[in-house]
Amino acid sequence: MLRNKNLSVVFFSFFISLSSILFFSCKKNGVAYWDVDLVAPIARGTLNIKNFFGDSLFQSDNSHILHLKFSRKVADLKVDTLVHLKDTTINYSFIAFFTATVNPNTMLFYKSEEIDFQIPNDARLKYGIVREGTLKVKYLNTTRQPLLFKYELTSARKNNVAFSVTEIIPPGTTPTYKQYKFDGYTLDFKGQNGNKYNTIVHSFTVYTAPNAQPDTIFFGQGITADISYEKIIPDYIEGYFGQQEIHLPYDSAAIGFSKTLETSNFQLNSASINFRIINDFGVDIQGNLDTVMSINTYSNSAVLLNSNALKNININRATKTGNWTNPINSTTTNISITTSNSNLKAFIENLPNYLGYSGKITVNPQGNISATNDFAYYNTGLRIFADIDVPLIFRANYFKLQDNLDINFQNVAQLNNVNEGKIFFNVSNNYPFKVKMQGYLLDENNTVLDSLLLSTNNTIEMAFTNSNNDVISPRNAQLVAYLNKSTIEHLKKSKKIKIVSYFYLPPSPPDIVIYDNYYLDLVITVDVNYRTVSNN
Repeated sequence: MLRNKNLSVVFFSFFISLSSILFFSCKKNGVAYWDVDLVAPIARGTLNIKNFFGDSLFQSDNSHILHLKFSRKVADLKVDTLVHLKDTTINYSFIAFFTATVNPNTMLFYKSEEIDFQIPNDARLKYGIVREGTLKVKYLNTTRQPLLFKYELTSARKNNVAFSVTEIIPPGTTPTYKQYKFDGYTLDFKGQNGNKYNTIVHSFTVYTAPNAQPDTIFFGQGITADISYEKIIPDYIEGYFGQQEIHLPYDSAAIGFSKTLETSNFQLNSASINFRIINDFGVDIQGNLDTVMSINTYSNSAVLLNSNALKNININRATKTGNWTNPINSTTTNISITTSNSNLKAFIENLPNYLGYSGKITVNPQGNISATNDFAYYNTGLRIFADIDVPLIFRANYFKLQDNLDINFQNVAQLNNVNEGKIFFNVSNNYPFKVKMQGYLLDENNTVLDSLLLSTNNTIEMAFTNSNNDVISPRNAQLVAYLNKSTIEHLKKSKKIKIVSYFYLPPSPPDIVIYDNYYLDLVITVDVNYRTVSNN
């Protein structure tokens, strides 16, 4: 944005001047007409290349050269990418194969068994903590009395107590639906005897309910229960996650180049991108970034980044700290892309506002070398950042920057009596470029109402430079816009002034260096003549 030293728009009231003028009035009980000149600033600010990207995107080096320097996250894989506990439904039933009279609180059936989650890629889970999990059960009791159904998930424990539910299911032909949460429970996946993986143990028991009446259960009657484990999200998971290939589908991330920047024949001196890969997973990974694309949606152009450094990237596993509040020692892998090992110049010279990417990762490329001790925590994962550094040393025919100034006329009615006037653009150019400037009046919808400067009077010469094109002192200039009736009407309706500046480089220049003390100071003032009326 255009950074204002004093962005408020000030129109000094002509009534202040009128009070002194009336002191000399020589006519009583009459009408006097006075022409009053008013000069007032309407905007002032400093135009810096930083302002069109945001200060946070720029850093100065030890030589005070500006660098466009920023980081963007381009990919983020979470634990559910590595390990997915699929929804599982198990059907249980107790059906009497006899006819017998039973009393209340009589145990009719008991069963304990294992459930294998059948996780693909040869994954072997042994332990987990459930962040979120839901157990849904559909009950149907076909006897004539209520039955008590007790379900216990032996492998799930919280505070050393197993997860269990007890329900009294009424008789009838209409199913009873229940659901239960088991958030925060630990899951032991090693089975009944501790020698398996991906396996939990549970049991269910059927009784006649305490409130039941003595009655006969006939052959074929009983209770069925469809038990579904759904949406299990681990807070922590441990085991062997298998050897698997995960594709990163094509996606894009917004990066820092602005739509307000336009160039011609833009040529960088140098640039670099460091792809920083942070691994929070306790697994080894091999990665490939198949596609990294510089996308400029304003010019509808794209450049593919070519570099062998993006192939077969070995990413080491994270380790545990032993501290539950900060449990992970993440690993960081840096892939340096420069103008010497890639076509990065063309990639950045495209001035991308998006970075497109796709690729794939191979988990545990060397197999189960952790002895089934892979691990992952919720809300951690594999993160890929693009750290971009572009020193502002370049060549170009020109570049264009634009931005809007808010204006706020405190007393619009004063413009109704303007006879004539001018708008002055007082400019101090401390750039080693010639500047052509234009101002546009905008309404509340950012629609252009009028332009202010003529092409014959819109140029500011470049600052005074030495033989290396380094600025030694600024160049001052004043551009004049003349107000006519149409411009005054548009001025009354305007809410903003859009400033568009073209910076033209010298013909066949050496590389231009942009230092952090380069600027273009702009003060916009209005000089108008009012016709005022006074009663004497």
